[in-house]
Amino acid sequence: MPILENLTLTDAGRQKGVNREQGFRDKLVDAIDLQIAAIQAEQKGEPFKRTASRFITSADGHRQETTVPVRFRPWWWKDKTGHVFLEIRYANKPVEIKQNKPTIAAGTMDKVIPILEQVRKAVLAGELDRQLISIIATRRKELKRPVGAAAGNGNGNSLKAAK
Repeated sequence: MPILENLTLTDAGRQKGVNREQGFRDKLVDAIDLQIAAIQAEQKGEPFKRTASRFITSADGHRQETTVPVRFRPWWWKDKTGHVFLEIRYANKPVEIKQNKPTIAAGTMDKVIPILEQVRKAVLAGELDRQLISIIATRRKELKRPVGAAAGNGNGNSLKAAK
């Protein structure tokens, strides 16, 4: 009996990845959930620490996964009078919910979570797709280097090998 005849064969193909719109919606929803968790921690009086997994190479050359703290940037702030404002951000750019109006006036901190939950629903419904696509296109143009440009350090100065 041939070896391959023992296998169960099918014509099923690989499942295609998530469509583009769902990908950037999920990314923004995850960021909104992170902001909500930070506000909830602040309201409880607990410190909020964002962490990420990184692979660190030890002195003996072994790579080990470890959890490290990373910087957290809140989307909300208070002005001099104590009013709370909120700015939804994607790719480190403010999302203009209406033309030239990226900031939401929340008033108090207890209104920020319901506002974020409302924005979360809008993102899942696709109401901010046009703005997100615009931000993604702008970001791609910013990151695209001209052909033949030297690798740089991000501020326009090319890196030179240390002598």
